[in-house]
Amino acid sequence: MNSVSMIGTPQQHQLSDRISRLSLFPPSLIPSLEVWGLALSPMTPPEKAEVQGILTQEEQERGGRYRQLKDQQHFSLRRALLKVVLARELSLEAKDLPLQEDPYHKPQLGTDPHLQFNLSHTETHGIIAIHPNQAVGIDIERVRPLEAWESLLESFASPREKEWVINVDRFFMLWTLKEALLKYQGTGFLAERVPELDALPEEIGAGIYKSKFQEAILYSARWDEHWVTVCTSNKIKRGEALNAE
Repeated sequence: MNSVSMIGTPQQHQLSDRISRLSLFPPSLIPSLEVWGLALSPMTPPEKAEVQGILTQEEQERGGRYRQLKDQQHFSLRRALLKVVLARELSLEAKDLPLQEDPYHKPQLGTDPHLQFNLSHTETHGIIAIHPNQAVGIDIERVRPLEAWESLLESFASPREKEWVINVDRFFMLWTLKEALLKYQGTGFLAERVPELDALPEEIGAGIYKSKFQEAILYSARWDEHWVTVCTSNKIKRGEALNAE
């Protein structure tokens, strides 16, 4: 589950070394899906200058509203990296990429409504899912000791799901499943009700797990010490599936 390539953009960026394409999910599972990994360690001074050149005034002001300096810089870095990745897809310069947000604060492209993408992050890792025409949600969580995980289950897991979560590793996997599903639906955890999965995770090979909810299909895999789950429609176009085989 390692990175396979560094990004290339219309204009080469110092930030490109922080971006790698990941091979977490075989193309046959979700044809045309791209998954990009981001390194979110603290920026160097030259990187800070490049980030400021990529972000709009509004984005810089938004980042400045975080109270802690490290949070300001973390937002600015991941926003700039998102724009670098999307700019590559559209053959644009990152600074010229118009990003908008829906009522749930989910970023959207103003220039290409068909291109779908989603971003998630931890303190050290970010991940981006891109699909040319299908809505997509993605989530990443670092597996770590968590004393209160059993009580936290009450807020988002059904009785059947709670029975399945026998340890903290499964807790974080289920969390990414629910978050990716809600982001695919466009709400995130702002939704009034967290859906119950129709099918609990089942390993389908090579450490990849498959789950379902109505028309949505979810795949989960490990990336370093993280769980990553991606969610999209299970109505894959036949032509796309054949091209990916």
